[in-house]
Amino acid sequence: MSAPPPLAVAAALRERLKALYLRDYAGANRLDPDKMADDVFSPLRFQEQRQSLEAAVGALGGRRLLEIGAGSGAFIAYARREGVAAVGVEVDGATAALARDLLRTNGPAGCPLAVGAGEALPFRTGAFDAVFSNSVLEHVRDPAQVLREAARVLRPGGRLHFIIPSYASFYESHFGIFWLPHLPRALAPLYVRLWGRDPRALGGITFVTPGRLARALRGLQGVRVLGWGTDVFLRRMATLEFSEWGDLGKVKAWVGALRRLGLHRLAARICVALGWHNPIILTVEKL
Repeated sequence: MSAPPPLAVAAALRERLKALYLRDYAGANRLDPDKMADDVFSPLRFQEQRQSLEAAVGALGGRRLLEIGAGSGAFIAYARREGVAAVGVEVDGATAALARDLLRTNGPAGCPLAVGAGEALPFRTGAFDAVFSNSVLEHVRDPAQVLREAARVLRPGGRLHFIIPSYASFYESHFGIFWLPHLPRALAPLYVRLWGRDPRALGGITFVTPGRLARALRGLQGVRVLGWGTDVFLRRMATLEFSEWGDLGKVKAWVGALRRLGLHRLAARICVALGWHNPIILTVEKL
């Protein structure tokens, strides 16, 4: 599958995205805002996301897809341009306004984005064939309720596919730092200050772990878990075949050091055995 042509992104819209990023993460990490914007609008990133999603839920062409936490709207814009009946929901008003402008520019006609929270999706029960979310569940107030709502809006046989940074692992993507698995939240501000980071962004983060998600899913009737992403983690650790979106170049360097010592496969197996793999790639089917 070849990458699609790039989206039309006006310079002013790109600057708005960078401003929103700095609003939320200034001082939290050292990622260049221009690199962040390049990553967000990259057709190669969309291609990777689509391949990951289709491997979990099947071909998307003509199917009804919901993205929870649509952000800039780039994924929806690319997907709709390729014939996917994709819509999104975004809780932040300024981000949603940016997404709507991007979607209007890149057509087809219509503006398939609602403003709302994942805990109360503004869609009817059984409306979608698939629900997708990428690095969003750690930002919601109630991850268990978002999972319940995602399951509600799926048709029977539909699947949700959520990619979630794990706080049971060794890397924190928002701050771009080495992390201590299961670090108590009370100690997190001190810990990120030791890395020279501003801890204010922690206020918008819920520490999601596989264990907490498993407990939430046990309380959800009529679904079955198909995967947690451990296969993807083991493959990436073995091959180093993953893109350097955001600060992932640091992770690749760390894994590369383990590989030179011949320890990367052992480290990967230990991480999976202890639930330390990252990210969580949760795939759930509605029965």
